Amino acid sequence: MKYKIVLLLITLAMVASLLTLACKEKKMELRSPAFADGGVIPEKYTIDNGFDKAISPPLEWSNVPAGTRSFALVMEDLDVPPEYGRFIHWMLYNIPQEERSIAEGDIHDNAQYIPNSYSGYGMPQFECYGPPWPAGPHRYQFTLYAMKVELVLTPKSYDDLMASVGEYSIDSATLIGVYGPAKTPQPGG
Repeated sequence: MKYKIVLLLITLAMVASLLTLACKEKKMELRSPAFADGGVIPEKYTIDNGFDKAISPPLEWSNVPAGTRSFALVMEDLDVPPEYGRFIHWMLYNIPQEERSIAEGDIHDNAQYIPNSYSGYGMPQFECYGPPWPAGPHRYQFTLYAMKVELVLTPKSYDDLMASVGEYSIDSATLIGVYGPAKTPQPGG
């Protein structure tokens, strides 16, 4: 009898463990059909295609956490020399909660754009890759934030957006693409 009770308890514990694992949410994922994480960004998305012809790459995301009300997206050059400070190429917020992608060349009219004072362009569009300092490959990090609110106050800068992200983000995902003279894949992050 004791043997059967012990076996039953062990079986119940195993079933409970399996159910716990199955119920855990997967981490949100961000990817592009145009390049792999850590891979080379194709030329048509870079300044090599012409400054006025470069287009934003397609992006897709999945495993969105429950409670997401909007998304924010930031694209940053991780390899800018320190004397130039932070170099942000693209910032969007209030991407609708039902969206799971941004099409190639789409600056996403359903979201709000933050003019980019950090890169010096300040244009309401995607700002292509292609650093003026050819020191080597540059990693461009796309970070998508799942937000538990739609932002009511308009962020005016990267710092403003990050303050809201710090307060309202419930998950994030990153994707890194490489551009540069070597044009070789690099380790992510």
